[in-house]
Amino acid sequence: MTFELICEIEPPTKPDLKHVRHQIGTLSKIAHSFLIPDNHTLTPATPPKITPRRP
Repeated sequence: MTFELICEIEPPTKPDLKHVRHQIGTLSKIAHSFLIPDNHTLTPATPPKITPRRP
């Protein structure tokens, strides 16, 4: 049984995407895809998480 990991990362709060690129670069070793919420209020709708999913 195999799983794909979908990782939700912290949304950018500035026009600079360096922080987002760093998160994706770090987590790309284990995650197959990423969710980037469009929430700039720094109030997450749900806590950040890594979710296993069957392909």
